[in-house]
Amino acid sequence: MAIFNAAEAPYKDIFKFLAMTGLRIGELQFLTKADVDLKEGFIHIRNKTIPETGEKWSPKHDNERIVPLIPETREIVERQMTATTFPWDRNPWAYGVDMESDD
Repeated sequence: MAIFNAAEAPYKDIFKFLAMTGLRIGELQFLTKADVDLKEGFIHIRNKTIPETGEKWSPKHDNERIVPLIPETREIVERQMTATTFPWDRNPWAYGVDMESDD
């Protein structure tokens, strides 16, 4: 819990969302608004083509699935979708930044 309390926005939302949904970092990186169904309360993890590069992306082992949103994760998604183009387009992962790099 300490990492959540110490993290600042938008990282607090990122860490909580990853922990509460079980998504991998790559799945969050390529999550788009089209993958989110707030009416039914879930997100789709599915194969897609990245519009900016034309590169194809798929979840590990091509494991497409639906992830339910509980009230707290739904609030995080709604907050991020209101503020950005993609749910988390202001986080480093959305730009393909290597978190291991010193750049």
